[in-house]
Amino acid sequence: MQRGEDGETGKGKKNFELEVKWKPPTNGFIVLNTYATLDEKQEKARWGIVTRNEHGEVVCTWAGNESKDIKAEIEEADAIRTALTKTKQEGWRKVIVQSDCKKVVDKIAESCTLDPVMGTIVEDILSFIQNFSK
Repeated sequence: MQRGEDGETGKGKKNFELEVKWKPPTNGFIVLNTYATLDEKQEKARWGIVTRNEHGEVVCTWAGNESKDIKAEIEEADAIRTALTKTKQEGWRKVIVQSDCKKVVDKIAESCTLDPVMGTIVEDILSFIQNFSK
């Protein structure tokens, strides 16, 4: 359960509660949860991937870190691309990818490939997606 405040101006803020629950995928699918973060002091990007089956059981996990000096949303997109690479290596064709980075999810959904770095990653992700079942 997460608690927060609504409103950007600071006036008339309202408390709210948001219940967040993980839901298992449809039978036969694997859910990939991706996460990436930047440690600016150490100039490292860290990422993690958790895969779960329809029973909510963890199937595989992967994590890594690399020396990088780049934007957080690039790292989030790269975590998704890495997850799809791992998925292909495992031979899974029925997958659902979940990310907490709306900017990246929107760029993938809109096939936005204008940015030279992000666009390349989005193109890779879109290419991977064609190999999976709907």
